[in-house]
Amino acid sequence: MKTTVMAMFAAVALLAVSGCTAPTTGGSTPSASASSEPNSSKPTYAKILQMEIPELLKANAIPGAVILIKAPKQGDWSGAFGTAEIGKQVPISVSDYIRIGSHTKPMTATVILQLFQEGKLKLDDPISKFRPDVPNGENITIAQLANMRSGLFSYTFDAGFNATMDNDPHKVWTPEELLAVAFSHPAEAPPGQKYDYNNTNFVLLGLVIEKVTGMSAAEAFQKRIFEPLGLTHTSLPANTDSTIPTPHAQGYQFGTNVQTIDSYAVPSAQLPAALDGSLKPRNQTDTNPSWAWTASSQVTPASRTVLAMGLAWPSWSLECSDMRGKSPVMQRLWATTPTTVTPSSSGPISRLLRTVVKTRQW
Repeated sequence: MKTTVMAMFAAVALLAVSGCTAPTTGGSTPSASASSEPNSSKPTYAKILQMEIPELLKANAIPGAVILIKAPKQGDWSGAFGTAEIGKQVPISVSDYIRIGSHTKPMTATVILQLFQEGKLKLDDPISKFRPDVPNGENITIAQLANMRSGLFSYTFDAGFNATMDNDPHKVWTPEELLAVAFSHPAEAPPGQKYDYNNTNFVLLGLVIEKVTGMSAAEAFQKRIFEPLGLTHTSLPANTDSTIPTPHAQGYQFGTNVQTIDSYAVPSAQLPAALDGSLKPRNQTDTNPSWAWTASSQVTPASRTVLAMGLAWPSWSLECSDMRGKSPVMQRLWATTPTTVTPSSSGPISRLLRTVVKTRQW
């Protein structure tokens, strides 16, 4: 919904980080023993991560995390830390199912690029060609939506939307409802002038996919991505489905969506209580993900995330420099992306990413 900082940890990062944020019952931090390859086969960087990750979890009240790294030169490694549920010692594993959050966006971008390659749309097509109701849509292109430069307001920052999420977490949201919230606000900037990470863009791209393919976004993902790659346990859930297959970690959030509308960071005055367990989080595991749809609702085992992430992450991937020269489509989309966006400089996920990248010693 927003940039994850300290109050919630229930998504995957680019390197397949999973788990949830909250202190354990009674204030004790779950043991952070990592399950991984035998010591003889561990890459050098893994030793550093095994020391630093438990401290990172403890410092941010994160009960569990899974790390999955694919590094051809340094060696692959995975590790599981902590527990999947607060107050219990529930093993967490790379085979657990996770909601991969905004890593759904590469799937949406992949299908858009496939449709471009097939000549079924152009990257400079205006969104008004597919959705005449988009404000200023005649001047907003498909590429600008994909590159987060449409200038449209993100519905996830609407106070009423967040209040509804708090009061009715199982509400089934339709794309039309999400867009209605977004379009009730003025634009943030003229098209193409400002980068703004924005779920409205990818809900619109999901609707473009449905209009061009004549099938649901879930069906398009299944036929065009999941089946060809053998991702048999990966899905874009139906908007009525709040469940997540087992096994899976629990997801927690400190505070309400309204309270954390601008940041998930726990206020400094509340942080000691969060760390010692006296401030209890909300269990958000079964919150209906339809509010995120083609922007952020996909479910997959953590072990499949790296494969899934190797598809199309044109504007945001840490690996995008390796992808630019391999496809005319990627070259075209890259040309429309003036700035590569890197992870936020604050928050435990970003610090973990920086730790991982640093210790991989590229």
